[in-house]
Parts: sequence; structure tokens; C-alpha cells
Amino acid sequence: MRNKAQEFPGYRFLVPIRASIFKDPGKEFEVQIIGQNLEQLNQIQQQIFSQLKQLSGVKNVRSNFVTGAPELQIIPNRERLAESGLSESEIGTIVQSALGGLRASEFVDGKRELNVSVELQDTFVETPAQLRQLAIYNGEGQRVQLSDVAEVVETTGPDSINHVDLERSITLTVSVAREAPLGALISQTEQEILEPLRTNLPPGIRLELAGSADILAETLFELGSTFVLSLVITYLLLVALYRSFIYPLLIMATVPMGMTGALLSLVIANAIPGVVVPLDMITGLGFVILTGVVVNNAILLVDRALQLQEEGVEYDASLYCAVSDRLRPIFMSAGTSVLGMLPLAIIPGKGAELYQGLGIALTGGLMLSTFLTPTVIPALMGLLEDFKPQNKQKKQHHEPQKSLIYSTENIDPPN
Repeated sequence: MRNKAQEFPGYRFLVPIRASIFKDPGKEFEVQIIGQNLEQLNQIQQQIFSQLKQLSGVKNVRSNFVTGAPELQIIPNRERLAESGLSESEIGTIVQSALGGLRASEFVDGKRELNVSVELQDTFVETPAQLRQLAIYNGEGQRVQLSDVAEVVETTGPDSINHVDLERSITLTVSVAREAPLGALISQTEQEILEPLRTNLPPGIRLELAGSADILAETLFELGSTFVLSLVITYLLLVALYRSFIYPLLIMATVPMGMTGALLSLVIANAIPGVVVPLDMITGLGFVILTGVVVNNAILLVDRALQLQEEGVEYDASLYCAVSDRLRPIFMSAGTSVLGMLPLAIIPGKGAELYQGLGIALTGGLMLSTFLTPTVIPALMGLLEDFKPQNKQKKQHHEPQKSLIYSTENIDPPN
């Protein structure tokens, strides 16, 4: 229907979209062409418009610059104005008074505020011909017509002139398909379209990415800083609890397992036909939540192993017993968490498209980390013990003592 609507000049095809309660317009970004010359801006936006529509994943491109509104342009002749003793501002004031009235002041009548407008008496301007014949008097009382000092041109112009930072601009809004990656399209637009155009731009004109492009970069930075902050806080809390810098690092080794499980679950979900789960900001929030969830199982194992070592159990035996004692609680707690989040991940319904990615990331990350933690964490603790300098010294110190032990079974006692 959009392609067919382009065959009718002067018409635009619009689709009304219900606004979300979260004020999310969907996956789209903006390209701003900023400058003073509207004709140059219009030529550049037409070139960018055609290039954007050729990108894979772009669903629609719309411009806020619409021409076709009829208008009368009054172009003053400065030489004739100087000969007549008039100025451009006086011409503009008289024309405005003749057409719609000039707002001069404001009158307050009780609680009402009334505008005081100045209009020309017994002067009616309804056609371009009457405007050209508009009588104008200079300071000496001489009368001239508007057509004597200015040219009245019938033309068409834009419906509105938009501005960015007090500069004229044209904004192209690019709607992206649901399954297309927004970040990749923004990078492709910047590298393949905008950068080559910037080398040949007229002076005073610049191209900028805006809208969701700026929001995406800012939000990704904030989300990344939040993720790093959550890792630091979790690590420092574990350091305070264990009074050690080594064991918290072992526990934090479960975080990459959770991240891997979350990414794999998203890849598997998107491989299902008809299912599209984008890596949006709410899904990214699931990765931040995982940093505080996946460490719980490792805390149980490390804490139980240290308790057994304090009771005098051998190091390797303490790891084996810790896994044996804590395996059932680990699977019970993780199983209840996974089953609780599973409906959010797989059952469709109202709002499912908003939180489905969050549920899938949490479920996949927790499942993979739960299965890997009972094997990876004890193995890392065993490696840590093997690489301790004191253990190497003990082994070297015990080896010569073993050589002094002899069998005494066949030795007769002395008389």
C-alpha cells in the first residue's frame, strides 16, 4: 500500500500506531540534516532517503519536511525601497496589518485577556492582485504600491520549518524491522551513507544521528557501567564475608557461566521459526540480575568446603564431601527459580514481548551455571591448593622422610 500511495502526488500514506504505555516508539532511529538553506537540505535528504530504503532491515523511512503548501513570497527591492524612503521592516509591518492584523498589545478585562490588534482601515486583501496594489505611504506622505517596491511571487513552500538548536533542519525517521538489529543498522548508516556524504557537504550543513541512536549509545554505556558496578559490589561483599581475596574470585567464576547460558538461550530462542527475542535493554537487565543470582550455588560449595577443612577433613576429601552435601540444596533452589521464571520465558500473553527476553536470559543462565558449578568450582579450588607455595614446600619436605621408612617384618629382635 505504501508503494501504491507514492503514485498519487500530494498524498501521503499514514498508519496510526497506538502509543505504548512505556513511550517506546519501536525500533527506529533518526538522521538529522542541519543547515540554513532549505533547498540544499531537501536535496540531501532525498539522496539519504533513497539510500536508507535500500538497507536490509529498514521497514520505512519518513521525513518531517513536506512541501506543497501554497504561499506568497514578498521579495523587497532594496534600491526602490531606498528611493521611496521605506525600509524592509516597514513593508513587513504594513503587509502583516493588511492580511491578518498586527498584535500590538494585550488588554486585561477582569479575568479575561484580550489581544489588541492593529488592522488597516477600509483595506481588503483577498487575492494576490489586491496585495500587489496595496497602498503604502512613506514618511513624506508619498504613496506607492507594494508592486513598486517589492515582487510578489506565488510559489509553494514547506508545511513547517523545523529547527534543531535554533538551526533549520530536516529529520528522517527510519523504522527498523522487529527482527533486524538496531545497532548494526545504525553503524551501517553511519559508515556507508553519512561518512561518504560528509566529505562533499556544502559549507554550513552537517549530518547527525539522533533519536534512538543517541539513546542506544547512552543506554548501552549506562547498562555496561551498571554491570561492572554490580560485579564490583558482589566481589567486595564476598571479600568482606570470607576475609579473603582468593575465594571470592573462585565464586565469581560462575558469572561467565551464567552469561554464556543467557546468550545461548537467546540464540536458541531466535532459531525457532516465528520467534524474535531482541537483545534490548530489558533483556540486558537480565544479565545484570544474573551477577547476583548465579553466585549463590558457588557460595554454598565454597562455604561447606571451608567448614569441613576447619573440622580437620583433608582438602580433597572436603571438596568431595562439600559437593555431596550441597548438591541436593543447589538443584532444589535452582529448580524452583527456573520453574518460577519459565512461564515468563515461554508462555505468550499481554506484555510477553516486553519481558520474554528477560525470562529467557535468566532461565538459560541459571540452568547452565547450576549444572557447571558442582564440577568447575571444586576443580578450581583443587588447582588453587596445588599452586599454593606452602603446599609445594610441604611436598618437597615430606619426600626425603618417606625414604627413611623401612619394613621390619623379617628382622629378628636383639637378644
